[in-house]
Amino acid sequence: MLKWFGVLLAGLLLLSCSVEEEDQNSEIKGEGLEAFSKSERQEANTARNEAYLSTVEKEVFFYLNLARRHPAKFVKVFLEKYEHAPGYEKGYAFDERKASLIQQLKRQEPLALVNPSRELFSLAECFAVAQGKAGYTGHGREGTGCEGGYHAECCDYGDYASGLYIILELLIDSGRGNEALGHRRILLSDYRCMGVAQRDHSRYGKCAVLDFWTREGGAWE
Repeated sequence: MLKWFGVLLAGLLLLSCSVEEEDQNSEIKGEGLEAFSKSERQEANTARNEAYLSTVEKEVFFYLNLARRHPAKFVKVFLEKYEHAPGYEKGYAFDERKASLIQQLKRQEPLALVNPSRELFSLAECFAVAQGKAGYTGHGREGTGCEGGYHAECCDYGDYASGLYIILELLIDSGRGNEALGHRRILLSDYRCMGVAQRDHSRYGKCAVLDFWTREGGAWE
């Protein structure tokens, strides 16, 4: 599985992260989620009312926020027995990087929630579509018309049926060339805004692009 890391400087771009009133019919369901209280699940589901997002894209926000807000519980529920996404094999150095992730999350203090940004979604979607049609990987946007406007980016390649696997694979960060654990560092960083787009990819079935932004001055609560 190919995954690449890149952190790019961005120009000035006005972004907004928002969470609307709770939609009672938008609860995400899945194995193991009963370990989290209703209030914990609702808090993590920051993209629940973003109609432009697919179910998988909303799940990326949900599971990332569970990992950020409840890291030790995330390890016990999702990570300890995880071997690989359905239909895929372990990536290079999977076991050792999974072990290091478990230790990191057990020590990790809770982090702020990541909220959706429509502007970042548009940037992520543009690039996911361009990559998918051309069949390439990485972060090179030259000539795509999708340049600039984000602070950090993760890309993951695989036709996953759930956003949980996108988050698990990026957090573990297996694969050659990922020794710096760049994806993990981004996902467990101070970024507060995210745009997620999963689109068809001519070589790998699907490509998920996650673009991040944090407002100048640090914390966003």
